[in-house]
Amino acid sequence: MGASGIGTGGTGEGGDNWHPFSLFSSDSNFTTFEKIALVVNLCVALSGLFYAKILANYVNSQPNGTPVMQEIAKAVREGANAYLSRQFKVIIWLILILAVVLTVTKWPWHEPDNNTEKQIAIGRGIAFLMGSIFSAMVGYFGMSMATIGNLKVATAARSRENGFGMALQIGYRSGTVTGMLTDGLGLLGGTLIFLYYGEKAFEVLLGFGFGGTLLALFMRVGGGIYTKAADVGADLVGKIEAGIPEDDPRNAATIADNVGDNVGDCAGMAADIFESYEVTIVAALILGLASFGHMGVIFPLLVHAIGVIGSIISTSQVKAEKSQGVKAAMAAVTNGFWLGALISVIAICGLGALYLRPTPEYLIGESIKRGLYTEPSFVESLTKANAGSTLVPLVIKSRDELKKLDQVARDNYSVARDKYVADLNLIWKKSSPDSQAKIASEDLVKVAQNYMPLYVGFDYRPILTCLIGIALALALHWCTDYWTSTEHDPVKQLAKSCRTGHATNIISGIALGYESAVWSVLIISVALLGSVLVYSGTNPIFIAYGVAMCGIGMLTLTGNIISMDVFGPIADNANGIGEMGYNRDQNNQ
Repeated sequence: MGASGIGTGGTGEGGDNWHPFSLFSSDSNFTTFEKIALVVNLCVALSGLFYAKILANYVNSQPNGTPVMQEIAKAVREGANAYLSRQFKVIIWLILILAVVLTVTKWPWHEPDNNTEKQIAIGRGIAFLMGSIFSAMVGYFGMSMATIGNLKVATAARSRENGFGMALQIGYRSGTVTGMLTDGLGLLGGTLIFLYYGEKAFEVLLGFGFGGTLLALFMRVGGGIYTKAADVGADLVGKIEAGIPEDDPRNAATIADNVGDNVGDCAGMAADIFESYEVTIVAALILGLASFGHMGVIFPLLVHAIGVIGSIISTSQVKAEKSQGVKAAMAAVTNGFWLGALISVIAICGLGALYLRPTPEYLIGESIKRGLYTEPSFVESLTKANAGSTLVPLVIKSRDELKKLDQVARDNYSVARDKYVADLNLIWKKSSPDSQAKIASEDLVKVAQNYMPLYVGFDYRPILTCLIGIALALALHWCTDYWTSTEHDPVKQLAKSCRTGHATNIISGIALGYESAVWSVLIISVALLGSVLVYSGTNPIFIAYGVAMCGIGMLTLTGNIISMDVFGPIADNANGIGEMGYNRDQNNQ
């Protein structure tokens, strides 16, 4: 499914004749399969958002509980909205200023007629705004769903028939809304930019990644500080004020504590992961274009689409029957996570086996601008095979002009070199399939692999690095469960240390925390080392691409991971609402 090389000038996407949606033009470097795949990617992203809407409607349709519960939930919701509203009012001006700065710094002031650069400059500013807006949407709508879901979970837990199962399902699906927003919007942004800008997209994607990063910084750090301050404040009141437990409506800090859970652990965490999601896409697309060519761009986008589909299927299967205890709930959530990983592994292997099959012609075409143009044997065979073409004199002329220039005059030399490479690429693209096959001899393929070390026939390395990323996600899931679950030794040891006082409890907690961090670092290091070794002996840009694809593989499970993450504060809030609004002794007012 390979295609001919990427143009650097003259015609097609890579040259001055670039225009929006140029990858769909007749002289595009992209195959029909790749064009269809990008459209399918767009549909998958929209499907993820539609699935989030379905889940949101399901959660909203559930009962609201007692009037007191509704009053407490309303206070939490208003507090969370007030926090984000205030934060957005401060950030919006910084976002607008930086969007203008990004546009102005890219604007071709010395080339007023360069419309392509103008489009890219405007696109970078718009992409920055889009990244910021998408990050804000993930945080805001995810938090809004959490502040609605906590009341629904508390209400469902009161049911005598299947309160346990319904509470789990509502809480998990509330979290899944945030997960699918992250998945869908991240994939949507990257795909839209690539569809519009084609091979110029890497210059615009920088703005998209920067926008999400900026907003995530404010939401994660600000929300985290608010969360911990409110949590400690509520604890202090509960311990100092006589007769007032921590979860009591008379303790104002309790509402602030619940607000903090939402703005920090829901909105902040979701924006943070969205930032990781989008910058990983940006890195993979930029490095993929520089290493594999457009095949290295399409593959990570399709892998992300696989992740969205896997998340939709696996999260929909997370259910629990009548009360079977915490183990059953954890098993249901974990099984959904493993199902998502299994779907991703099978689909990625299948996609790679079908798509990652570079032909000798693809290798030659991609190697032209990477240095193959300096090989006399290639230029000679190319011009000889196209002796009757009107393009051959242009190639010879541009080569002669290149030789005349002194390389000290770098600007002129660079322009002449780009024209020469563009002419070579054009004549290669215009060559017949038979001519390309004759030119792409075994000896020339070996020469081309010095410039672009692809495996002709089947290059499995991107698949392998994606699988390493999925294995990393599974290993970190296991590590987190081991160090935090009440079923395993670390938490049991920490509980025993409480018997001898506060000092041993604090020392044991810190020690176990440090030890758990060491294991996490080791797991991540092994995964990164494995990704590097897959591309050992190649150009550093390929090694960097392998690391990026490891991140892409890990983030195929984003929907499942965020669903579990957000489920925590939703359940915590539901517990507080249940205690304050339903189980509290009415005489204790």
